[in-house]
Amino acid sequence: MNKGFRVICGTLVFLCCFGGFGQKQKYYKVKDQEKDFRTLKTTILENTGKPYLYTDSLAFVKLSDSIELQLRIPRTDLELFQLFSTFVSAVKCAHTSISFSKRVIKNYAFYPSTFPGSVQLINHELYAASAIGKVPKITKGDKIISINGMSMENILIRMRERLSSDGNNITMKDGVFKDFFSLYYYLTFGVPESFRMEFINEKEDTLTTELKPEEPDLVKLRKKIKTSPLTRSYTKRDLGKLKIVKGDNYALLKFETFRYARGKKYREFIDSSFTKIRKSKTGYLVIDLRNNPGGHVQKQIAGYLSDSLLYLGYQQCFNNKKPTYKRCFKQKIGLDYLRYSYAVSRVKKSGSERFYRINIHAGKIPATRKYCGKIIVLVNGLSNSASVNLAANLKTKCKAVIIGEETGGSIRGGNTGQLVLKLPKTKFRVNINPVYYNNGISESLSEGNLKPDVEVTERFSLTRTEDPYMIKVLEYILKDSGKKH
Repeated sequence: MNKGFRVICGTLVFLCCFGGFGQKQKYYKVKDQEKDFRTLKTTILENTGKPYLYTDSLAFVKLSDSIELQLRIPRTDLELFQLFSTFVSAVKCAHTSISFSKRVIKNYAFYPSTFPGSVQLINHELYAASAIGKVPKITKGDKIISINGMSMENILIRMRERLSSDGNNITMKDGVFKDFFSLYYYLTFGVPESFRMEFINEKEDTLTTELKPEEPDLVKLRKKIKTSPLTRSYTKRDLGKLKIVKGDNYALLKFETFRYARGKKYREFIDSSFTKIRKSKTGYLVIDLRNNPGGHVQKQIAGYLSDSLLYLGYQQCFNNKKPTYKRCFKQKIGLDYLRYSYAVSRVKKSGSERFYRINIHAGKIPATRKYCGKIIVLVNGLSNSASVNLAANLKTKCKAVIIGEETGGSIRGGNTGQLVLKLPKTKFRVNINPVYYNNGISESLSEGNLKPDVEVTERFSLTRTEDPYMIKVLEYILKDSGKKH
């Protein structure tokens, strides 16, 4: 999801900086939109590692038939995105995602398409992050409970159909809506003639105001794109951060991404960090994986925290036939390269299928250099992929305590590889994932997504407050160590 979302938001940044022009809605020929959907459906089912990992074939057939019926009349870009995104999200895999086209985003940015002001979704509730409207005026902090007669609960149900997550998990989807609610409201419902908002003010009065659609504030949108963990640009220097707090008896290792988490510089950072942690003699190690979308499997970190033979799971790539629509892949050699890389391992057979499989173990770290204290891991709905692999293995095999909210990534595993399919007519881009990965967790424990041992519930605040996650960490350390406040 994150990779495709960043591509489109990169377009938005360009538009915010240099401007652009809106375009009238384009209607596609029936044969063209049917061709795009056929390309999408065939490629997902043919080239996804395990397309039925979180759903079943009957559900796909039923949904596919429904979409094909709706494609018998010409549709706009937005209407096609709504239909295609519903199909992609039905895979229920966070890595399998669809990105809206430049035409769709230009129409959002340069036509009256949203309500004025900004909003923020916190704990499945929508709050005004700035003043909205005039009489009656929605002030900052007011809770919006319905839009155009539809409750927030039903609005979120509809909006979640636009996004992918492992097992259809909603914490990841709502994590995206936190900063980009207005955009996804447009992608789901289009542009109504007006926005009738029902809200609760600070006096607990329930009021209603009506607003005309306005163009989004591109300056604020640009700032949000640059600062949001979903869309900010990471570099090879984003290896991680270490903070040691001797007074509270913990060391904090924060990783915002594992995208660049390999190579000599990264190994040196991990080695030096654990040397400092060991010398500090802190009793608790806090590993912060909030908003971490994943990247490379963390063999070296795991090696410092458990036995060198700690099993972290496996990756498996099926040796399928040549893709039917290989010409539509943005990088045509990508699939062949992935299969070649897996050919270094032994070719195995499963019935009539041949596949490549690599088992993953923690790095070999001498016992004298290992960390022997207690482990706490922070996660939230935007923790996914390799970050969940690490958190799940530390919880089940190293007795780590998980603090936060349910992860967006599954404790079981999923599909990865992220090859980019570009649909020929609509130009929507779809991440296709030919590799299945398993987190190496016991089947009896691997249902659903990783749930916290200590839950954190975020609340909307008018002022900057302390980090609620770290408050829970300190409370846990005090209680576990037998100290008093």
